[in-house]
Amino acid sequence: GQLFRYDQAHSNTAQAAQIAEAMVLQYPQSADFYRYADSLNTMLKNYNKAVFYSKKLAILDNNRY
Repeated sequence: GQLFRYDQAHSNTAQAAQIAEAMVLQYPQSADFYRYADSLNTMLKNYNKAVFYSKKLAILDNNRY
């Protein structure tokens, strides 16, 4: 929580992405962390990771409806 917000506020995108990815493992049903991991990895041009989290988010969203 706090470390993630600190890294985001201080433009530490790489650290924020690592935290978001860890939070996905901790809270696999939370769409927000998949969204953060996707967005931050896109910003870092880690496109393979971004696509991975985007696909997982789509699966999670489809299972909700």
